[in-house]
Amino acid sequence: MDRASFENRLKRIYDVRCEGDVDAALECFREDAVFRISTANETLLPRTAAAPALLRDVMTQLFEVWDWQEILEWKAVIDGNEAAIRYRLKATFVPNGQQITTEIFDQITLDDDGLVTEFVQFLDTAEVLKVVTTEP
Repeated sequence: MDRASFENRLKRIYDVRCEGDVDAALECFREDAVFRISTANETLLPRTAAAPALLRDVMTQLFEVWDWQEILEWKAVIDGNEAAIRYRLKATFVPNGQQITTEIFDQITLDDDGLVTEFVQFLDTAEVLKVVTTEP
């Protein structure tokens, strides 16, 4: 896959996330893909999904409670079939209506068909904890 196709595929992944479309998001992942949020607090966020049914469950849970309104800045560094993406995100934690603007870093590996084989997300868990524990 050439660089332009790779970058377009990455943008599609983030577009469907902002749209909140679980099915479209799952179409971006290979069936045996691994999705992981790097956090020490397992009760805060689902951490790892490494099976098709589990990936759907984790994505559905995340999409239901986190409404992504806008990606404010987005930068990707691409090396072969791997990308490091840093972005600022404006989102709402749906259960209490709290908004957050935060910076996130994702490390994504795509296969030759442009499907995600590994997606690791790093975020400010202290900031997220503050948002999710705020009373509505």
